[in-house]
Amino acid sequence: MVRCQRCSPGAKSLSAAASLSRHAEIHAKLQLEIMDVKEEVARLKNELRRDQDPDKMSRIQSQIGVSGRRSDNAGPCLALVALAPGPGSRADVQELMEQINVIREKAAEAEAIVKAITGDIQRLDVAKRNLTGAIQTLERWAMLSASAQVGTRRLQS
Repeated sequence: MVRCQRCSPGAKSLSAAASLSRHAEIHAKLQLEIMDVKEEVARLKNELRRDQDPDKMSRIQSQIGVSGRRSDNAGPCLALVALAPGPGSRADVQELMEQINVIREKAAEAEAIVKAITGDIQRLDVAKRNLTGAIQTLERWAMLSASAQVGTRRLQS
């Protein structure tokens, strides 16, 4: 039985062969999850491109350029809403800011998922390295014990 060097003392022991076969399965599942996350990010980017209205952006940019910069630190969202001249454009700016916030939230979620997956992959890589080292040590021990037995037989004869 082999114990992972990074596991806690109370961790379960696993046979080397079972652990290696499970590693391949988990690695494949994680690769699928990574592909799913990448597809989700691409979908979100496409959604962002689709939802962007160039007319809204040009109106906002022209309003900012015409009105100048705000001197207080109210932030870009409040500055855009305050600079919008009419109720219709103010609603457009608020809608745009809501879309930006939604996209930021989704991007943060996707980033958290990717970080979790990469952390899992790193832990699996460490476990694989530990298992490989343990297997090599056991193989060397088997070769050493076999040669020791051969040596004792030759000495006895």
